[in-house]
Amino acid sequence: MRLETVDDYLADIERTAAGFGLAIRRVRIGTSSQGREIVAYAIDGPPRKLLILGFPHPNEPLSQVVIPHLLETAAIVAGTGGDTWWLVPVWDVDGAHMNELWWSQPNGLTLTGMVEGWFRAATKYQVEWDFPLSYNDYEHETMLPETAAVARLIDHVHPDGLISLHNGTVGAAYAYAGGPDPSLALAIAGVLADSGLEILRHTPVPYCNSLAKGVFSLPLAEHEINFLKSVGDFGSDYTNGSASFEYVDKSCQSLVIELPLFSLDATLVPGMPDEFAARLKILWSHFEDDLCTVFPRKNAGTTTDLLLSSPREFWERRTSDSAYVHSVCNQMQEWPRDEAVDRYFGLVFSIATQYAQMARALGREIGGSAQCFAELAHLAPATSTVSISDVERIADGIIRAFVGEQI
Repeated sequence: MRLETVDDYLADIERTAAGFGLAIRRVRIGTSSQGREIVAYAIDGPPRKLLILGFPHPNEPLSQVVIPHLLETAAIVAGTGGDTWWLVPVWDVDGAHMNELWWSQPNGLTLTGMVEGWFRAATKYQVEWDFPLSYNDYEHETMLPETAAVARLIDHVHPDGLISLHNGTVGAAYAYAGGPDPSLALAIAGVLADSGLEILRHTPVPYCNSLAKGVFSLPLAEHEINFLKSVGDFGSDYTNGSASFEYVDKSCQSLVIELPLFSLDATLVPGMPDEFAARLKILWSHFEDDLCTVFPRKNAGTTTDLLLSSPREFWERRTSDSAYVHSVCNQMQEWPRDEAVDRYFGLVFSIATQYAQMARALGREIGGSAQCFAELAHLAPATSTVSISDVERIADGIIRAFVGEQI
């Protein structure tokens, strides 16, 4: 799979729509932190007022497959209703530009290239997690320009359906769902079951409940705050706000879809769950030690370098992260082997990306990074990029779940 640079992708949106005979309106909804346009496209005539957000995080480019396919779907249902779909193809446009080299290389997506070029800033710089929040004694009011742009669009549109297009790295597909109609979760579970992709069985975060196979309750900010307090990791360093699905009206059905870029053949990964747990505990222990070396004091790493912002956040939240990792290690010994492999791979990859960001920011390798990169290289042959047709099939199913069987 090879995806486009951000500029090429945006330039293709209108050409793709025209190829389907679809009339769309281009609207500038804001300006990014670095001065780039944030654009939305309006499609008049379909049923339901949908808002579809691409690139809610800068390292999640799979919406490049989903949104062009949704344009084809929109051409089919245009004129069957009296509402408008709004598409924001690249929400975090600055961060997407910082990542685009690893997904647009001529040889396509590779795990090695992905880690080497990976960029994801700390939570407080994530446009999806910066909406206003007032919970108990915690207040968050100031929004990033990108977040404010989508907040204004939500205030203008008042969507009754919100679809936030996320993707993970490797392994299983899953979703978060919420809103007044509980049948959405069951419908999306059916979509995932028919997709051909592996489906996540257990909740990816400790404060979300299972609603159906592969579908979980929305990761609300207040639940995260309560969890962090329960493990003693909440304080002045918690600086993010809420998410788009918390900002929309209570009547809005919300879906956060999480699809992998790479599928994983667990049969090609040697070892058993207890071995994965033991190795993960060692990797995590080394990672924690290295974080404490790079950020030895409370104010250490306070920097305008966004590359260091995410590792610093891992350092700040190491208590809750450690509790989560050890919980996974204990549970994975009871899980089916394929799910244990999937979760192990995902956590090794997360550690590797933080090492890579620190190395690029500091100009040197960090402590235990060589062991982590070696483990990732050992696992890489078990991966392959997901099928575009599988992703498109899920996109069709999602729209059916929201607008019925008109397509």
